[in-house]
Amino acid sequence: PTLWLAWTLVLAATAPAGASLDQPRPGSDSHGHPPVRTWSYRDYDGSAQCWTLVRDPRGVVWVGHNGGLLEFDGRTWRAREIDDVQVVRGLALGPDGHLYVGGMGSFGRMMPTPNGDLEYVSLLEEIPEEHRDLHDIWAMAANDRGVWFLTLDELYRWDPATREMRVWSDDFYGMHTVDGEIYSRLPERGLVTIDGDDQLVAVEGGERFAGENGVHVLVDGGEAGAVLVSRSEGLVR
Repeated sequence: PTLWLAWTLVLAATAPAGASLDQPRPGSDSHGHPPVRTWSYRDYDGSAQCWTLVRDPRGVVWVGHNGGLLEFDGRTWRAREIDDVQVVRGLALGPDGHLYVGGMGSFGRMMPTPNGDLEYVSLLEEIPEEHRDLHDIWAMAANDRGVWFLTLDELYRWDPATREMRVWSDDFYGMHTVDGEIYSRLPERGLVTIDGDDQLVAVEGGERFAGENGVHVLVDGGEAGAVLVSRSEGLVR
């Protein structure tokens, strides 16, 4: 219930302009209470557990959940077919403007059709054959170097400009984006990043996050630099 409530609030906050919102009743004290509308799984006829969402340049909201992929234009919910993928845990807008989707055993992008609609096109054929036995996609990100897909033991990057798929194999724990750079944690090495030569390199001081000292959140702290939340040390700058 808590997860469902959190996602419905985020959905309301990111809904496109023109989406209907509950209005305060006449005579009610609405001071400090912004109008918010929520949608339950009964409204979109899907799973109550949602994992991720993005808003595309048109203002349309896309939601990945345990039942697949949902599209919401502010008024109408629409379930989209994603091959045989039942769970979608990752969404990202690529540098080419397309929506990328990651789920159980597959990832790809939504591409325009001749009739003006969108359809899912898998990228599995672009993956080197020895890396096609995909596990769940648990996290996704995008920057000017491409679109990134993370499983528990492999990190994939698709560059739509060069149509090149790069793969790194290791025990990855989470993926974070700060100032356009990709970071992850390896139990043996701590915090790492991908440098300009596509090498997996250690972050200075990141070895303190090796072992059981997990990194749960890593965000841009502005002039203060990156801020992270670790399992053992709490809030760290």
